[in-house]
This record gives sequence, structure tokens and C-alpha cells, in this order.
Amino acid sequence: MSIETALATDLSYIIDRGNKHSRALGFLPRPQMEAYIAAGQVIMAIENNQEIGFLVHGRGRHNFTIYQTFVEDDARRLAIGTKLICAAIDRAKATGREGLKCHCAADLESNQFWRALAFEYTDTRQRSKRRERPQIGYWYPLPIGLERQRAAILKLGGPEVMEAFRIFGYDQAFLKRAMKRERK
Repeated sequence: MSIETALATDLSYIIDRGNKHSRALGFLPRPQMEAYIAAGQVIMAIENNQEIGFLVHGRGRHNFTIYQTFVEDDARRLAIGTKLICAAIDRAKATGREGLKCHCAADLESNQFWRALAFEYTDTRQRSKRRERPQIGYWYPLPIGLERQRAAILKLGGPEVMEAFRIFGYDQAFLKRAMKRERK
């Protein structure tokens, strides 16, 4: 099994799976998908020269947004989805992003997948008034993002620092080390 950047020849597979599984994946128009492929923002899972899954991501200023992740039914529970996410994490790290985010319809089993990969719950939102399916937001922080977050907290000073560290779960030892570094 290999993880590769999608080619233009993968478009028909991606569109076909997107149409068949639109309730779970949502809808991305063909021209938009072509643009993602051209920009290298689609990752494919290939086994025996057959497509078995894909991941579509956007490149925001501070993070990657995962728009679609799909793995064929007979290839699930084989860590294919995890490998696609790991490839996206590697790309995000390589470009200095702070993390990855995604939204998933609340009624889908894939919410368990995101939680199992240590994506953190961020919010629940209603996508539109005509659709009654709430979307659950997830966030996966990357080390560079945590360092930027810590640096911003340290600039606050005073009791705000302690409260922020409590909220984000940083330990007292880190705070003491960081404060010493700031004074030097």
C-alpha cells in the first residue's frame, strides 16, 4: 500500500466516490476538485495499482483543513485512513502550520475515527438552515502550533498566564522553565 499525491487521472475515481457517498463526504464541485488535485492537495491511498481511498485538504494561513476523507468499505479498519491523516500531518508540519481541522456530521460513525486519532472537539455548528445535521468540529494541534500558543500566553503575564496554562493543560514545571528563558 502506498500514499501518493493525486494525479489528474485520479479525478474520475474521486468524483465517483464523492457522488456515491455524498451524504457522508459532502459535496465538492468538479472544478474545485480539479483545482485541489492541480495544487497537490489530494492524497491517495493505492494498493495493487487500485485506488482505495483519498483525503482532500486545504492550506489555510495557519492550518490545514481536511475537507474529505474516504476509504473503501473493504479497506477499512486496516489503518488506511490513519495513514492518509499521517500524510496530511506531515505536509502540515513541513509547511509550518499550527494544526489540522475538520468538521464531520454528528450522525456519522467517522466521529469515532477522529476522536481515536486524538483530534480534539472544538465546536458544534449548524451548516445551513435547510439541513438539520449539526457538524462537529475537530482540531489536531501540531508542535509548532503549541509553541506559538505558549509564546503568546507568556506575553500576557500575570494571572492570565496561570489561567491560560490551566485551560490548555500545561504543567507548572514548563511555566517556570519558560519564564526563566523569557527573563534571560
